Amino acid sequence: MVDLQPETWDAADPMAELRVFAAWHVLRAVAPGWYPEFADWLLTNGVYSDAIREIWELTYPFEAGIYRLFDRALVELGVTPATRVEAVRLQTRRCIIALVSEPDSTRRLLRDLEELKRHAEGLFPPSTSIGSGLDIHRLIVILWDYEQCTPSFMESVGRVIHDEAEKRSTLGSLARREAAAWLKRHPEREM
Repeated sequence: MVDLQPETWDAADPMAELRVFAAWHVLRAVAPGWYPEFADWLLTNGVYSDAIREIWELTYPFEAGIYRLFDRALVELGVTPATRVEAVRLQTRRCIIALVSEPDSTRRLLRDLEELKRHAEGLFPPSTSIGSGLDIHRLIVILWDYEQCTPSFMESVGRVIHDEAEKRSTLGSLARREAAAWLKRHPEREM
């Protein structure tokens, strides 16, 4: 499941946020408990449908019921859900753009990319490289280095790092450089 950040939701364009949330929804990457909070945010920002109101009223959302209700909300609001491939590509691009611009969120965004890698399995031709269908294998290796205990050999930087702060700084910088390179390799029209 992805770690949503409600403080980053853009109240200036709630329908765009709805489409982003809907892409995570298509992948079933949103925990059921997030739906009422997102429904509250939508209602607060002027997006209304009967199904959104019903989601907002739920005290104990459960998977099957919340998914059907949100699907109904999308229909009521005239939002066509993305396909699984479109959803994976949209969210991958959003995560990578955020990696470049949000240095304090590097680890969370890398974890979201790892979640997307799992959702992409079977959607793209098989390869020997982790996350290759999305071309995120270098970023996944950086995440694995983040997850290792310090001191340890960091595969992505090719050396041992003893200090945790140095590790975060080095890997964060490397992740931002790789994300910028990914954006150059994959212009928006290509995705």
